[in-house]
Amino acid sequence: MPRFRLRTSGALVAGLLACLALLFSQGTATAAPAAAQPWSASYGTASTAGTWDYAVNTKEDRWDVVFDGRLTNTGSECYSTWFAVAYDLSPLAYAKAGSQCGTGTASVHHQFASWGIALNTNVYVTVCKGTTNHSDCGPLQWISTVWT
Repeated sequence: MPRFRLRTSGALVAGLLACLALLFSQGTATAAPAAAQPWSASYGTASTAGTWDYAVNTKEDRWDVVFDGRLTNTGSECYSTWFAVAYDLSPLAYAKAGSQCGTGTASVHHQFASWGIALNTNVYVTVCKGTTNHSDCGPLQWISTVWT
């Protein structure tokens, strides 16, 4: 019966250990955008759009991500802008950022924290009918992955 011997080179082991160290290390380094980044979504008679950017936070291993924009409605019903955030593999956490009932435009603002302990943070936006929940919405529009 043939016998096999597993050989590992020192470079392979060192590379594996370096990858693991990088994976489990904590830090505040990010690939921050050079300028504010755009986002947008629409549903029914409403559309929302704006920009997002990083904001300085004095707490160690934390920064904030800020979303500003407008929600425009051309119909008579109420619509709201909702942001959804997932830290690593967690379920989506929704937050309403602005509403407009009837024809007009409303300001949209949302801010959330991101920490160095999360590997990545995925952010989405959607427009939903009504002002109280996110049950009747357009598709989630992926905005960005915020890497730590």
